[in-house]
Amino acid sequence: MDIESFNQVIIQEFLNWQPNESNINDTDFYKKRLHHFRTIFEPYVYHILIKKYGDLLDKKWQDYIPPLESDKAFVIIERRCHHNYWFILRNIAWANPNMSVYIICSDENELFIRSLLGSKASNFHILPLFKGSPNRATAIKDYNNLLTDYTFYEKINAKYILTIQMDVFIRKKITDDLFIGDYWGAPWAWTQIMPGGSGATIRNVQKMIELCKLYRPNRGLKQSNPSGKAQLTFGKAQLTFGKAQLTFGKEEEIHGEDAWFSSKIIELGWKYPDIDFRKRTIMESIPTADPCIVHQFWTYFEVFKNHFHTELFHNFLYSTFTIQI
Repeated sequence: MDIESFNQVIIQEFLNWQPNESNINDTDFYKKRLHHFRTIFEPYVYHILIKKYGDLLDKKWQDYIPPLESDKAFVIIERRCHHNYWFILRNIAWANPNMSVYIICSDENELFIRSLLGSKASNFHILPLFKGSPNRATAIKDYNNLLTDYTFYEKINAKYILTIQMDVFIRKKITDDLFIGDYWGAPWAWTQIMPGGSGATIRNVQKMIELCKLYRPNRGLKQSNPSGKAQLTFGKAQLTFGKAQLTFGKEEEIHGEDAWFSSKIIELGWKYPDIDFRKRTIMESIPTADPCIVHQFWTYFEVFKNHFHTELFHNFLYSTFTIQI
């Protein structure tokens, strides 16, 4: 698989998921389409990355030993035996070998992770905080509850963490200047004023403890409604399909931990970098030239739908898939 072939896959999938008269204004159709693009494109993305950079990253991995203690730490959160794990480990090892690494796993994938790490396992903090293999909805709730539990952050001996999910890749070295503010992540196209979040986030550990203790002191209270019904009113949506909007621009209840943290950071007046800094650091739903970290950008190709055959889109793909080793 190469980038040109991937481009043809993108074109075909968009043709397959063209709206028709019956669903052109159906919000559920567009939600399903986004989910489809997210899952169908991901294997191609990591196949390209491993083909281009797998050998180089693996060579650097051979001599890599992360410190057990550091002011800054990677936190990888994944309860499954995920097919991207091999690449993610080597990607973070190259991106900053001086950061400690915490791996949050389950009782079902811990041995898988230890097998991937081999003799290096003792240099990683491996925490099996999840149990079993529940359905997707339950797994999301478990994730949200863990990330809003102050005792989770108390397990981490670092000042700052960079959280990493399995659909993230890092294009540039992770440098100290990224670790600012209290909480922030990829800016969202539909509400750019918020601190953001998603698959890669920067978090001040002590501030996370304080915030979670303030808004969720009772750990038995689930995150889905930790402090009453949380509502946000967003500005005008930027992701619009036909006449359908994915509820962006409307009042909606906050369920994801990143949206929850974003709302609380705003409410408390805590610190996060401006939109320009966040855009050039982490790219997700806002196309950006030369970002440091990329999360699931393939879900949001809609903005390029009239440019799939053009040099503009080709250059965007080639640039984004370039890891600056």
